[in-house]
Amino acid sequence: AQEENAATITGQVVDSTGAGVPNATVVVTNTATGSERRVQTNDVGNYNVTPLQPGAYTITVEQPGFKKAVINATLNARDRRPITIALEVGAPSE
Repeated sequence: AQEENAATITGQVVDSTGAGVPNATVVVTNTATGSERRVQTNDVGNYNVTPLQPGAYTITVEQPGFKKAVINATLNARDRRPITIALEVGAPSE
């Protein structure tokens, strides 16, 4: 029954020009449970994370040469949420 209510985050990691960033690490953390799902973007910067339980999530993207990006999202049951994450060039902020 959990699977049929599962949510999905799907999207793209892009740079300042809008070009996809390949092999970026996308970490989706359930803020209530602390459980993490870690995926890599593909060669055009796309990623897909499923199944996710409904709830609040923090999405963190890290890639060498870019600042770390952090986005918060709340997923409802059966959500298919497209999230594009733009990275800024620079050293990762501490």
